[in-house]
Amino acid sequence: MDKQVKLSEAEWYIMNVLWENQKLEKDALELKQITKQLKEQTGWSSGTVRTMLLRLIDKGAVSVDQTTGVYKYSTLIDKERCVQEEASSFLERIYQGSISQFVACFAKKGKISKEEREEILQLINQMKEEE
Repeated sequence: MDKQVKLSEAEWYIMNVLWENQKLEKDALELKQITKQLKEQTGWSSGTVRTMLLRLIDKGAVSVDQTTGVYKYSTLIDKERCVQEEASSFLERIYQGSISQFVACFAKKGKISKEEREEILQLINQMKEEE
């Protein structure tokens, strides 16, 4: 299942924990494991994490497996697609869809490293070759 889901800022924290776990090809996570990973970063209680997991289940972003008697959570949506959709939404809202204005904003503030500039130039050159 891979559908478009709008995630809140708080939900991104939980999804990143689940995606990282999935990337490592581990089993689904229990509530206490998710809470432990987020505790230092967010200070959230297990009740807060549970509430957000329920929201993510309702949105179709997370599944819960109850077959063992222990609730285990895993993702149903692809991280790369979510990142792409979030970036597109941000670009539309803030820069009216203009990638050049977005890049210029960071370039003017000196926020683009030499390595990032080289990477951007490589992407542009690739796009030119594909035309």
